[in-house]
Amino acid sequence: MDSIAASSNAMRWNRRSQHAIFGLAFLFGCALFSGTFAQRLSAQESIGNGLRKLTRGNLTLITDLPIDQELKSWPDVLHQATERWDQLWTVPAEKKQSLELTVFLIGDKSIFQSAGYLDGVPEFDDGYQLANRIFVMEQPSEYYRRHLFLHEATHWIMYRYFGGAGSPWFMEGMADMFATHRWTNGKLTLAVVPSDPREVPHWGRFKRLRELVERDEAPTLASVLRFGNQRENRIDRIDRYVWSWAACFFFWNHPEYQRALADAASPPLNYSMDLSDRLQKNLADRWAIVEADWNGFITEFDFGFEPQRSMVSLGEQPHLGIASISSSQSKELFIDADRGWQDSGLFLERGESVEIRATGQWVISTIDPGSPWNASPEGVTYRYYRNQPMGRLVATIATIRGGDKPSVWNIIPIGSSTTIHATEDGVLLLKLNEPAGKLFDNSGELSVHLSTPR
Repeated sequence: MDSIAASSNAMRWNRRSQHAIFGLAFLFGCALFSGTFAQRLSAQESIGNGLRKLTRGNLTLITDLPIDQELKSWPDVLHQATERWDQLWTVPAEKKQSLELTVFLIGDKSIFQSAGYLDGVPEFDDGYQLANRIFVMEQPSEYYRRHLFLHEATHWIMYRYFGGAGSPWFMEGMADMFATHRWTNGKLTLAVVPSDPREVPHWGRFKRLRELVERDEAPTLASVLRFGNQRENRIDRIDRYVWSWAACFFFWNHPEYQRALADAASPPLNYSMDLSDRLQKNLADRWAIVEADWNGFITEFDFGFEPQRSMVSLGEQPHLGIASISSSQSKELFIDADRGWQDSGLFLERGESVEIRATGQWVISTIDPGSPWNASPEGVTYRYYRNQPMGRLVATIATIRGGDKPSVWNIIPIGSSTTIHATEDGVLLLKLNEPAGKLFDNSGELSVHLSTPR
């Protein structure tokens, strides 16, 4: 999953396509192969030494594995990916000429070494990109093999278009983001959030992310932006890909930070820390809030995550001090059943308390598909999530502070009524207790009453 650059070229972002860029689909399109791809017939042949070659469109595949229908689809996968990549960026016409790619799919490395195909190629575990060649090791699932193909192809197209791919986290994060895909009935969708583990066998990104979050080993966002190219061991490399992918997804989908990343990823785009430096400079005056939003993001990021429902933005509104709610005053708000963490508008100082009472009913559909359940603030004890009844009203106090360790948000059960005592300064947030990927089919809202305890 590495990449080598030969030169540095200018990149110009197409601002009009930003809304498409920052959605889950990342729609890209390209007229480059509209004629040649359809006109060039595929050709398959044996080239000796146990190797086979398939040529179609702008792709040449060389492998020691049988060329089955899945591998025969790779030229079309690349064609559709390139179409979508080209909509992302405005690229000079001359950059789009002669985009020929050779893919080496490797079952037995020794065969390729004997044939000289690995001469001058550094050692790699899963994949590597070198100029117009990419190398992919055979994987235990068709999905993950295709994922690595698209990962390395993303390195290749960025190298060809821009001469580089940005700081290491951005280079690997972009590649992994675009490689996370769906290939259904001959149609490719890039930059998806998988809805279910069965959709992405052997991918493992969410599993590893959740393990690290639960072990309190998640990195701060600032530390992700400082990832280098070191590859101490395989686990370390995988963790860097996981967090780089998560950071790219966070910036490209967060309504407050999309523009900051787009500005930072403008010319010159190279393999140095320049992009990270520009991004942190763009957000320097609110970096503590950015880190707090990152903490909320990694707390919830999982299968089926939808940014428009679950992306937290603590900087969207000013926060009222709890001291403004006296014994004779209160604050009323509504919590939507189909959204993630919602801002109460209250900033609690350490030692302060707030009484929370909730009423109303909402509908949860994912407990038993086809038979929606009416739920109260106490939730549905038929099923649990994070050791609490599904759909129960919960809270967290989101701290906004710097530091070299993230503050993953703790879940505070609320139900119909409770009193929260703040142990740290932070913003009070509320939501219904359900995985981020299961919010979409809920309906209704709860009425929440906040007051100072008597």
